[in-house]
Amino acid sequence: MSIDKSEANFDYFFAGYSMHHKPYYSNDHAGTSHYLLRLQIEGSCYAWLDDGYTLVEPGDLLLYKQGDPYELIIGYKSPSMTEPLVKHQTSDYHMIITGAWIEHWWELHKRPGIVNIGLDERVLSIWRQLVHEKRKLDNQVEEIVIHLAKALLYMIDRSIQERHTLSAKSRQVGMASRMKNFIEQHATEAFTITDVARYVDLSVSRAVHLFKETYDQTIIDYTIMVRLSIACERIEHSTLKLEQIAELSGFQSYSYFHRTFRSRLGLSPQQYRDQKNLNFQSL
Repeated sequence: MSIDKSEANFDYFFAGYSMHHKPYYSNDHAGTSHYLLRLQIEGSCYAWLDDGYTLVEPGDLLLYKQGDPYELIIGYKSPSMTEPLVKHQTSDYHMIITGAWIEHWWELHKRPGIVNIGLDERVLSIWRQLVHEKRKLDNQVEEIVIHLAKALLYMIDRSIQERHTLSAKSRQVGMASRMKNFIEQHATEAFTITDVARYVDLSVSRAVHLFKETYDQTIIDYTIMVRLSIACERIEHSTLKLEQIAELSGFQSYSYFHRTFRSRLGLSPQQYRDQKNLNFQSL
């Protein structure tokens, strides 16, 4: 199905990033008045889908169309909300849209209520830029935001398709995908390659070879990439000290975090924060 160019705009659009350190609850049981996409970046929560609660973990994308009942529970051990978690931190990117274009996009494919697309940096980079651009425009939907939003939605489709392609391949590729999910879900914790291999019942040597063969990237490199992505989000969206961010993002020492950050991104963590603060102040 092609999308009519005359229906190129959105009636309403909002993109944001949220962090939660305390229990949080939101619902619209009567059904949302918009389309909502929410990507879990860190931590977990519970969402109402298909007449029941579903655990949402890092890399999970929630998709709600207009009229879908909505409920989100953060910071509790179960959906009953009887026992809050003693310590937790969650973060997510979200997008709210109405208009003919998003309606057509939704109809292009069968949309599940939840799908794991992983922490795909292609998706994250567009979403991150979209949030920044939306801030600049003071809630006015302008052309650059529209194009970024459309690019993001198409990239989400590609990511979903790639995940489906992987899952349709051999059992070995399925194991590699499970290892990737393990890394994403436990990136902020201390774990070893042995832990990753044990998760899929493989030897360390076989797990290392399989992951490299499937993703053209080592387990260590991918872990570092995920942790740096989490650190960047925290540097941009929190006032935590850099030492705290390093620890909460899974790095065992600040010196290693600083060295790795500069090596991979070309800036020190402080320079990165200063640059983002300068960009924000110029809005």
